[in-house]
Amino acid sequence: MIGQTISRPPNALVNGAKNRKGLLGDYFYFFMALVIATVVVYGFSQTAEEKFIHPAIARPVVLYVHAGVFSGWVLFFIFQSALVRTGMVQWHRRIGWIGLALGIAMLVVGVETAIIMGRFNIFHFHPRYPESGLLISFFDIAAFTIPFALAIYWRKKPEFHRRLQLMATCALTAAAFGRFPRFFLTMGTNHSPAARGFLIWVRVICGSRPVDLHVDATRPGRQPTNPSGLSIRAPCPCPVPGRHAVHPDAPFGVVVENSSLYPRLAGSE
Repeated sequence: MIGQTISRPPNALVNGAKNRKGLLGDYFYFFMALVIATVVVYGFSQTAEEKFIHPAIARPVVLYVHAGVFSGWVLFFIFQSALVRTGMVQWHRRIGWIGLALGIAMLVVGVETAIIMGRFNIFHFHPRYPESGLLISFFDIAAFTIPFALAIYWRKKPEFHRRLQLMATCALTAAAFGRFPRFFLTMGTNHSPAARGFLIWVRVICGSRPVDLHVDATRPGRQPTNPSGLSIRAPCPCPVPGRHAVHPDAPFGVVVENSSLYPRLAGSE
């Protein structure tokens, strides 16, 4: 009737939401585990032969240990997702402590690998910005460790636990995306549509926003508001505006709005 508000009972709203989830809602985490594995295998397969299996310069042993622990985590994540999907939650919880051990190993081996490989690259390849590779590695480690630790802390809250574990595992795909072929990259920049699309897809369940890799170097510690709603904080000691430049060692190619940070990229010395 006019002037009256017709409302649905809370239970009806909940049931309607459950019905809308369908196949995607039921298999989302298992599907994402397979997507992550696909990204990792495809990304690292691009450089495995040249830099890992038959490298011109022998790599440190810790790199192979890191690869083994990394692969073990991805496989364990798939297995745990499959256990939950098939209703074997008790087994999921019983072997969850294996995941805790793997996660701690990821942190310890990751830090050691970052330091040793940083020295290795400086000694053999003389990169222009050696510190950038180390910073990226530590950022990736932090991006995995923080949500992983929170997932362990909230292990008795499934809605928190599974989302945080997914976020932690997604953080491990950065290195794989960085090895994707050139045709996955936007012309004129190093922004990866594949990585952007992947992160946008993940936000459906994790509640985050798409990542904007646009960095304003003219505003120390702060970033401008942009359509995507999320940007990378990148404190910059130099407030002088400059031309745009793309840092070649940054993940996915972070655009820097101040070329005085990297004068060689801007054509000046």
